[in-house]
Amino acid sequence: MELDLCRDLRPELPLFVAGLTDAQFSLRIQVHLADGCAPCAQELACLCDAFHDLGAMQAEQALPSDLVAGLMAELTTLEQEQPEQVIVYPATRERPLLWALVLLSLVMVAAVASWGRGKARVQQAAEAERDLAGLQSQRVLEDYRRLQQLVDDLTSPRVDIVQLRPASGDEGGAEARVFVNLSQRRITLRAVGLEAAGDEQVYVVWWRGPTKEQLVGVIPGSAAARGASVRLDLPETTELPAQLLVSLETRPGARPASRGGPVVLEGVLGVPASGSRVPRESEELP
Repeated sequence: MELDLCRDLRPELPLFVAGLTDAQFSLRIQVHLADGCAPCAQELACLCDAFHDLGAMQAEQALPSDLVAGLMAELTTLEQEQPEQVIVYPATRERPLLWALVLLSLVMVAAVASWGRGKARVQQAAEAERDLAGLQSQRVLEDYRRLQQLVDDLTSPRVDIVQLRPASGDEGGAEARVFVNLSQRRITLRAVGLEAAGDEQVYVVWWRGPTKEQLVGVIPGSAAARGASVRLDLPETTELPAQLLVSLETRPGARPASRGGPVVLEGVLGVPASGSRVPRESEELP
């Protein structure tokens, strides 16, 4: 898989923070960050903070003068309803004045009605833009939280990075990168190239220690298909050194208690300096 360089992605990071990039380019940025680029992650965190501070401003802003003038010019150009033709009967001298007052009243009513309709349209458009801005701000805040978590994993010295390779030893197939945060008891996994699981199958992550094998969690089918990042919580107690396994299991009615399917990806975490190792999948646990 060809990876993007920092100089190709940095000019587009502000648009990514504002949610203006397409899905394909957003995925390229996420892949670049998941590959461990700390400088881009730090710059993205600064952009997210600045965008968050900008979105948090609640002070009322005055409308630009040119916008007000444009609206008033548009209102004056609106077509007015033509009143019905009035037949004036020259009966008395007071009748022309009366009809003139009636016509003037009708014109005023038509003008007010036209102005009211234009104002209602402008208000509806402003409310729609405000609702859209609120939704966009909420989506940006959610993306910011996820990106902040990813930045913390990339920059934290307490996070170990484990590369998972195919258990068969084949090169160029599926692979995964796992950020292991033992202090917060969680892992962030991103796998690419996994074959689509069947309707009754699911990919499961396991923590294999020297004496036991523990369930970590299930990779959602949508995340496995799109190569998205998945956050999973570790068991309360884990053994080191350990081996991280991804197996293909038949979809059970409840969480599986033990592994029964084939291992598709594996990687080692925390190999001791003394030379002891974690047993491979084909070996028996003591």
